[in-house]
Amino acid sequence: MRLGLNGSTIMHTDLITELTIADKAGFEISEMRDAKLRPYLEKHSMAELKDFLKTLKIKPVNINALEPITFVSEKDWPELLQRAEWFCKTAADLGCLGIAAVPGLRPVGVTREDCFQESVRSLKRLAPVAENYGLRISFEFIGFNGFTIQGVGECLRVIEAVGWPHMGMVFDFIHFFTGEYALEELEAADPHLIDMVHLNDAKNLPLEVHRQGDRYRLLPGDGIMATDEMLSTLANLGYDGDFSVEIYNPDIWAMDPVQTAHDAYVKSHKVLDRYYPLK
Repeated sequence: MRLGLNGSTIMHTDLITELTIADKAGFEISEMRDAKLRPYLEKHSMAELKDFLKTLKIKPVNINALEPITFVSEKDWPELLQRAEWFCKTAADLGCLGIAAVPGLRPVGVTREDCFQESVRSLKRLAPVAENYGLRISFEFIGFNGFTIQGVGECLRVIEAVGWPHMGMVFDFIHFFTGEYALEELEAADPHLIDMVHLNDAKNLPLEVHRQGDRYRLLPGDGIMATDEMLSTLANLGYDGDFSVEIYNPDIWAMDPVQTAHDAYVKSHKVLDRYYPLK
């Protein structure tokens, strides 16, 4: 098990500041955001970034996130494939394991089966790009209102139908909480198909408020989620992969990022250590 920090958690830092803070806080891995990588690479070379990373213990594990990948018009597919190429080349240059891919909103009038078929078609078109660089694609279901794929069962069904061996799932606590909270689907999951677990919690508000978007995420253990239930299920499955703290909360972004990263690390271990003790 490795613990990481997603760049969204301290959103208002630049890439180098973010990596420095995360490294000093004790995180082992970084989920990099393209919104920070692109501006950096416009002014600096990949060689400079790799040299800087050699001075840190933290290692990049993926790039977040290629989105949206579903219900993209045919005229916009060349641009999506171009973005996928940039994501994959950049991730490969950094030694990442893969990239994250996120579905889009569900158009009015489409069925769940339409959403399933569209997700399969899109991922089949993107898979060769990642395969060319020896990378994985980690597909993330989104539990918020109106998204194409909203639960574990649907997500795994899509991955199975794509039939490409280098594809897995991102399991995000907030999206399990807001989407189709079907514990039996998680209990039946193949742990080898879970590429990443996003840790967070939720403010004490009605579920429907959380289903409208991200802004009320909290640090792990600070909210109302059934954190122990989810972690015990993952541990019982035999999942021993990567965890990463991912927060989209303007109130947390306004805080001191050094303190936020420290708190994220400490609070994550507080909830994780019962199931994933430090070795």
